[in-house]
Amino acid sequence: MNRTLLYGLKTKLEDTGGSWVDELPSVLWLYCTTPWESTREMPFNLCYGVEAAVPTEVGLLGLRVECFDLATNSQRVRECLDLLPEVHDAAHLRTAAYQ
Repeated sequence: MNRTLLYGLKTKLEDTGGSWVDELPSVLWLYCTTPWESTREMPFNLCYGVEAAVPTEVGLLGLRVECFDLATNSQRVRECLDLLPEVHDAAHLRTAAYQ
């Protein structure tokens, strides 16, 4: 993980020439929302049981934001969390097969 984050920071700094403190949030976001080859799952999804929404999408009136309903969303989050152990098991199997 550390090597991956350092590589991401180095690449971002070479591209933008900015400060590592300014680039760290975007590198962490990329790390957490990119599917790993071994599990084919995003760390964010494995941790929270739901797909991450890109911060810029939250402010836009896209279909995902426009159709948001708190009660429905809460129910779907509970359903996703109920399925999370199965997602973890599948990720473990893929990791074992990958090695």
